[in-house]
Amino acid sequence: MGIASRAQTSASNKIERRGLMDALDASQSLVWFDGAGAIVDANDNALRLFAYGDGEIQKQDYYVLCGGNPKQLLADKREWSRVAAGEICHTERSFKAKDGREIWSSVNFAAVLNPDGSTRRVVAIFIDMSRFAWKPNDVRRAGF
Repeated sequence: MGIASRAQTSASNKIERRGLMDALDASQSLVWFDGAGAIVDANDNALRLFAYGDGEIQKQDYYVLCGGNPKQLLADKREWSRVAAGEICHTERSFKAKDGREIWSSVNFAAVLNPDGSTRRVVAIFIDMSRFAWKPNDVRRAGF
């Protein structure tokens, strides 16, 4: 079943979609990118997660969130090309916050395409999994 219901009117479906987006915005960390990977918007949850102030995150891109590691850049670009091509993608990996924290995240990407098939926007839903990520045994035993 999709978001839209065939049993409801178009107006009702628009209300359902708006309600779904409001629920996602309230409960998830959402980051919107353009097709090239530049951040165009992020909700308050994402700003808190990545330690950016209002308006600061728009100066960044996907590769900065990935940590900017030159050795990893080719893999990051391959991953982004799949996302920008319209594939619904999922990844679990480490990202970097502005304050240097490592954020282990489960991320789902979905592209919003233009009628000609080009990518208009990409939404990424970040779920912070840092507290569940692998830690050395001595740290786990200490209760962290």
